[in-house]
Amino acid sequence: MACRITSRALILVSAAGRCVILICNGQRTMRTCLGEAARMVADDLSVQDFKGAKWLLLSGYCFYGKHLLQRAIELAAEAGIKVALDLASFEIVQSFKQELKGVLESGRVHCCFCNEVWAGLVCL
Repeated sequence: MACRITSRALILVSAAGRCVILICNGQRTMRTCLGEAARMVADDLSVQDFKGAKWLLLSGYCFYGKHLLQRAIELAAEAGIKVALDLASFEIVQSFKQELKGVLESGRVHCCFCNEVWAGLVCL
């Protein structure tokens, strides 16, 4: 995968992801296509990517990259930075529930962004 590192961002040099938002009768849903970002894997990361950062914000969509989220959290711990995790979507929570529980129970996620429904699914 073609990547280049800037001072704080890993930029994929390829097609970006896309999102369609559907709204009907006050209800909203989002359908996401991650594009090349879905092909990113754990080996694309190194501890150098985290140098100088205080926080790492991860999306639940990282579960689609083979071992990507877990490796990012390991490297963040090695670099001494805190991790925030956005659960991303209902589908992520439902599809990766066991992996997500393991990540949250590891104590390496310092802040988790989700809504009440998603939190309830994780706790079941």
